[in-house]
Amino acid sequence: MTLAQRLAAKRKEFIKNPFQVRPKKEVSPESMWGMLEEIAIKVINERMRIFEARMEEKAQSVEDAAKELLDAIPQLKEKTDSEITRHITSRKVEIRGEKGDTGPQGIKGLDGKNGKDGASIIGPIGLAGKNGKDGSPDTPDQIVTKVIASEKKLPIAKIENLPETIEDIKRVVREKRGGGSGGGKGNTQHEHTAISSATTTVTTTYNIAGGGFSVDCYYNGQFLARGTDYTVSGKVITLSFVPQDNTVFDAVYERS
Repeated sequence: MTLAQRLAAKRKEFIKNPFQVRPKKEVSPESMWGMLEEIAIKVINERMRIFEARMEEKAQSVEDAAKELLDAIPQLKEKTDSEITRHITSRKVEIRGEKGDTGPQGIKGLDGKNGKDGASIIGPIGLAGKNGKDGSPDTPDQIVTKVIASEKKLPIAKIENLPETIEDIKRVVREKRGGGSGGGKGNTQHEHTAISSATTTVTTTYNIAGGGFSVDCYYNGQFLARGTDYTVSGKVITLSFVPQDNTVFDAVYERS
């Protein structure tokens, strides 16, 4: 029953004029105050119910508005980020805040676990090398004999200490050439001649002292043996072998 219906039911007990207290039956002051208190309580409760209903409507409206706002936040954020990016890109500006203070030293972390051993990678086996040539079976004496008999002669520079020895011989000869009252020897002469396979003789500028014995001959730096590799007659040295092309002949002699 609504408040209006309850008031209408009570109103039947009174006269039409509410300001004239003429109830159909005798009503004591205590009953009147109790009735008014009951009416006041009912009015207040009704007002409270209406107020609560309105407050619930307001709360629901606020809740709906808050939910709508929360739902719109991601879209607003996305749109805001897009606008900021577009602004920075279009203006090519750099937004950088002030440098902050250095933060405190962080706590040292725990040591990591040991890693697994790596896989061992072995490359393919290379091809076997070719067998080398066998060395010469000759003895040292046999090698010397072959070198002497060979038409190819060793250069002086290839023989250990030979150039120095030749220079020492020249020096001794120079020191002795003016020491005696006579001896038949003159000054030391060194002549260098290019020869070929067509060369059979070499002619010196001066006669060779000592009857042709005061001479040392070299073919491409290799010492030649008198009588075996050459003979001497006056100023002519006759070769006993056929030299190769583009080789040289040296004669170191005392001119008479």
